[in-house]
Formats: sequence, C-alpha cells, structure tokens
Amino acid sequence: ANDYYVRVCFVDSFQAIAMAKYAVETLTASNTAVIANEDDDYSITLSKVFREKVASLQGIDPDSVSAYEYSKNNSNLGTILDAVQEAAPQVIYLPVAYEDAAKIINQARSKGIKATFFGVEEWEQQEFLAKGGQAVAGVVFPSFFDSTTMLTPVTQQLVDAYYEQFKSWEVPSEVAHGFDAYLLAVDAIRRAETSVNTEAIHQAIADTKAFQGATGEITLFGTRGDPIKSVVIKTVKDGAFAYLSTAVPVWK
Repeated sequence: ANDYYVRVCFVDSFQAIAMAKYAVETLTASNTAVIANEDDDYSITLSKVFREKVASLQGIDPDSVSAYEYSKNNSNLGTILDAVQEAAPQVIYLPVAYEDAAKIINQARSKGIKATFFGVEEWEQQEFLAKGGQAVAGVVFPSFFDSTTMLTPVTQQLVDAYYEQFKSWEVPSEVAHGFDAYLLAVDAIRRAETSVNTEAIHQAIADTKAFQGATGEITLFGTRGDPIKSVVIKTVKDGAFAYLSTAVPVWK
C-alpha cells in the first residue's frame, strides 16, 4: 500500500507465471497438474496463479488443470499420487517447501510417475539435494540469480568486482539485488536530471523499462513497484544445481 516501495527482485506470483510459461512454451506440455499444501497460503496462491497462467496460454478453463491439495500430516498423499498417475501429466507443479517436495517426489518416482516436477526458488539449497537424492534429478525451478550465467553485460561487471573484493566467483543473490537496486536508483536520478526533486526521481523509477541489471532485465513501468523481470530457471543435474534457461520478460 506504499507507492514509494519498489522491488528489484521478482515476487512470488511472478515465479509461478514464469514456470507456467516455461511448461507450455518451452516444454510444450499439454497436460499439467498441481499439487499444493492446503495449510500453506504461499503454496495455494502459487498453485492458483500457475493454473490460471497455463489456462490462459492454452485457452482453456483453469478448472481443467488438475489440482490436488495434501493435508498437513500427508495422510492423503498416496491417494493423490494415484490420481496423478492416472491423469498422466507431463509437468507437475509443486509449490511447496523443499522438505515436502523431496518426500513427494521420492514417493512419486517409486510409483513410476515420470512427469517433470516444477518447483519454487526455495528448492535451491543443499538440504533439498540431500533429502531428494536421485529422485530429484531433472526437476525444474526458478532462481533469482546465477553467477555463472551472463544475464546481461552488467552481470560480468558485478561478478568481476565481487571476485576482486572477496576472491569468490559465487555472488549471493542478495548482493546482486542490492547492486541492482543501487544502480537502478542512480539511473533514475540521471534520467530525472535531478538529485533533489524526489517526485521527479520517483516518476523516473516508475517509468523504468528494460533496465539492464546484473540479475537480468528489469521493468517497473506500469507495475506499481513489483517488477517484470528475467527469471533464471535451474535444474538438478549430476547431484548439483545447474543453469537451464532464462525466462525473458515481455512488458510491451
């Protein structure tokens, strides 16, 4: 509710949109399903956004995208996976915590479900790999940033500067976002041609289109502070996280 609050990172709903687009446009999945945690508002919200975006891209009713909700104690999980196996989706969106995700994917694989599991940015931690084991190979999930992928020419500038200062090529995503927030503000001040007229600077920030940041291209025009931006998509390969693709935003 604050017009002066602006982000440079994507919001939760935007990652669900990016994953839906990747499923339909890149993997050409015609049959998708969603499994959500009924006790988690985050999970339910992302599930809804994903289904609506898939339906929009395919020109179908959102209710025709199979959706399942498991209970807190997982008592109905077996029944859900049986139903999913019967529906035979190509992609299963699983917007849940990594602990639940690892457990569900392992059970699904043991039942012979071969669909590609899509997840959330929270999956990018070593505990997920440890708990998931071989079962999570090939899963797909969004990420804020990847130090090894030059999303824009500015990415290399950040990575080089960070290495010079800290002798590490692994730039944390929060560092990359801080870097982008600073540069976006400086860019807005330059475009506003003032460093003291706060309203002019505020308008320049709001008018930002296709800003080239280290974390990708960022657009704030018409968004009320939540950006349209690039989303890094990763997978699990050979027991490690690996860059897969970049979902480029369309703001026009």
